[in-house]
Amino acid sequence: MLTDWPLYFRDNLTLGDPNHPAAICCLWMKAARLRDALPASTYGVLGNLYSADGINYLLRNILARPTTRAILLCGPDLTHSGASLARLMR
Repeated sequence: MLTDWPLYFRDNLTLGDPNHPAAICCLWMKAARLRDALPASTYGVLGNLYSADGINYLLRNILARPTTRAILLCGPDLTHSGASLARLMR
């Protein structure tokens, strides 16, 4: 049930439109910059990915939300967590 979502790091994520197919992963960029610049209707969820260890939780959250079809990566990749996620997806 989506009312119990997200499963992990709920306090660190910004929820947008629950039916939107895109999740935004802003890596090391301040999530508030995107949250303040984008209407909530343009994404399903927005959050950071600071380390490769977080990929496990990111994927669990995404798999628990059947409406998510894409993860958009943006921002500085200081710990190569974005590169690790991109390699996993390839």
